[in-house]
Amino acid sequence: MHRVILAALGVAICAAAAFAEVAAQEVRVETETLIVSGSGWTLQPLANGKKAFANREYVWIDLPRDTSAWRYTQIAGGEPAVVAVEALKDTTVYMACTVANPDERFADWSSVAGVSLRYTDGGRTRLHVYARKLKTGERASLPQGTWAGSLLLLGLEIEGTLERLPYNNPGLKVDLGVGLWAWPLPMDTDDDGDLDLVVSCPDQPYNGIYAFENPTGRTAPRAWMLGLDGGARMPVFKAARRLSRSPSNVQVSYVDGEPRVLTPATIHPAFKQAGTAQGVKIEGENIKANIHTNGVRANMWRFVDYDDDGSQDLIVGVGDWKAYG
Repeated sequence: MHRVILAALGVAICAAAAFAEVAAQEVRVETETLIVSGSGWTLQPLANGKKAFANREYVWIDLPRDTSAWRYTQIAGGEPAVVAVEALKDTTVYMACTVANPDERFADWSSVAGVSLRYTDGGRTRLHVYARKLKTGERASLPQGTWAGSLLLLGLEIEGTLERLPYNNPGLKVDLGVGLWAWPLPMDTDDDGDLDLVVSCPDQPYNGIYAFENPTGRTAPRAWMLGLDGGARMPVFKAARRLSRSPSNVQVSYVDGEPRVLTPATIHPAFKQAGTAQGVKIEGENIKANIHTNGVRANMWRFVDYDDDGSQDLIVGVGDWKAYG
């Protein structure tokens, strides 16, 4: 019995040593747009039913459609890995990780809404997808630190080889379009007495908080809005000014006539100057970013005097999509 245990232990130690040796080896892969280097990973196809991690029997499930050409940097869960990229041409880099609330390590990465990966652990962990634009010659390292690490996704980087066509409207002065899921936030950003247009775009390819200045000086009078004063009914805004990257669920409330911008469990007091780059956590009993028992899609926070006592309360609207899978 002891001999069997010792033999098994010896095999385990040898296997661990072998993996450590492999993990320490430098890996380098070159694609049309990227040089990928580091250690502790191998490049593997991303497909349903395929093994997700080198040291577990978990397999990929419920992957997005049309991932047959994707590859990813497969690691051993819980083991150190280094994944670095260098752009051979302007491109967008994609990665997947379990971090749902990104910290300062993700400052240059933006969330890709509506795309996630799953594998067959007990809780069917979700990996969120993030994107980062790189200029030719620019380098970046994928933030690590969780059991599942950060996995580089290859196959999506082909976007960087495509030429973006100019919008076919030569007479257009200012394009108010900012990309997918444009959330309008009307407010007077320059304090000149008129309403400007701020738009939150949490998706791709133009993630950001954009401020369009209204130079006319007029928005409030109803007569002007209806065109009864002989003036232009709608202002021609100035070109956009990007304030910051944009998370999802940016909401504006008005308190004593002043805009107050919230994201889940966070207020952004310097929003007019810095967008959502600066935030202050909202403190209170049972306050957390997701007040729902399930993962939610919409998670919209606003101030309102709900009980008419003269003080501002919090109201949260959530969209529970559990019934849709």
